[in-house]
Amino acid sequence: MDVSKLAGVLTGTAFAIGVLYNIGYFTAIDLQLFPLLSYKDHLETLVFFVPVTVVPMLFCMWLRAHPERKRVADRAVIALAGGTVTAWVERDEMAWSAAFSGILMTVVFLTSFLVIAYCASIILENLLKLDEGRAEEQWRAIAFSGLGLLTFVTLFGNARGHLDSEGSRFDTNITLTGEDHARLDTRPARLMRAIDGGLLLVFKDTPDRLAYIRYETVRSIAESLHP
Repeated sequence: MDVSKLAGVLTGTAFAIGVLYNIGYFTAIDLQLFPLLSYKDHLETLVFFVPVTVVPMLFCMWLRAHPERKRVADRAVIALAGGTVTAWVERDEMAWSAAFSGILMTVVFLTSFLVIAYCASIILENLLKLDEGRAEEQWRAIAFSGLGLLTFVTLFGNARGHLDSEGSRFDTNITLTGEDHARLDTRPARLMRAIDGGLLLVFKDTPDRLAYIRYETVRSIAESLHP
């Protein structure tokens, strides 16, 4: 195994995960805003995403350590993946109310995360135990799991984008400087996401519009302190 080539593949895959998550996220809100992101935003996605995935991934590896558990887990995850894709595709027909739509997207968000963790565990398991006698089979498993990982990362980001855009809380006060930098304007808002160049948020007085505010126009940000 060429370690340098493997490191290059893993690095490229890791960056692709950040990019695809953000593509899914902005597909849910407005894909035209995607060019606002820089490479730092894609890397930042990994910084927060990877640590959260470690424990579920290790649990999945423990499940797969026993042949019988592995068979049951494989079938369960295939069924879970199919159900997740179906719920996402048919969400408009299945959701008879805004409240149920939010619940449905929360379920898609959670189940897609579980599928991501399982696919990652298969990749890591096969990379750690590459066997020359089963190399072709193992690389096939890595390829299929990698495809599943990238697909559900995109779906995961899309579900997150829907949940962020459909929220109802406006617990952040944004103070903006006026055009003459003297007049101050404070407005309650829901902060959706901070990116490299500014903030994506929804103001309470215009709840149906997504706003992009550059950092240099923000005087202060005040949020409630949650114990």
